[in-house]
Amino acid sequence: LLLACGKSPMSVKDIRELQQKGRYAATVDVLRSQVDAHPDDLELNFLLGRALFHTGEVGLAVWPLQRSVESPDYAVESYMLLADISLQTGETKEALDQLGKAIERAPDNVAARIMRAWAYLRAAKYEEAIADLDHVAELQPDNIEMIVPRAMALIGLKRLDEADALLQSAEHDLEQTEGEARSTLASGLCAGSAALDYERHEVDAAEAGFNGCLEKYPTE
Repeated sequence: LLLACGKSPMSVKDIRELQQKGRYAATVDVLRSQVDAHPDDLELNFLLGRALFHTGEVGLAVWPLQRSVESPDYAVESYMLLADISLQTGETKEALDQLGKAIERAPDNVAARIMRAWAYLRAAKYEEAIADLDHVAELQPDNIEMIVPRAMALIGLKRLDEADALLQSAEHDLEQTEGEARSTLASGLCAGSAALDYERHEVDAAEAGFNGCLEKYPTE
């Protein structure tokens, strides 16, 4: 179709630029064709896997991402996307394995550390979650994304006073945060407060708190 319209086929550079703009759907079909023609090209496999992931076809994204982990340039992000898929499908152990491989290659990757902390929380491995978040704190002391998982890990360890103090202090960070990050932090603080009530056996307050969170943040 592109040739019929007098246009050159889409280049890998064009594909990268479209994906950087968030236009993943515009790259899926051409990437499928290019991967069919060049199945051993690890960059094309990565770009296809990422495009499929971001367009909601996570099941189809697995195969090209499993290929692209063989590339030194794309292994870390490929493992992180695979881990995200594993978490979506409830495969926590698999996600931890994939994130471990990503962090082995990039020990200071903050996003991978935070994602693994959340995965550890699902596995009730609270000390391990805190260890990852401590590493994040060394790299980025002001990173607000680590606040909620740290609070949840402290709650899991029954260190309730520490969790309460952290959630209280995070209210200041909330005032300084805008956009999507603010909504994510606000909903997390809301849920954390309700979780604290639950761990203190204040069940009615916890139920009211969680219901309030769901009403205020229905998509979280």
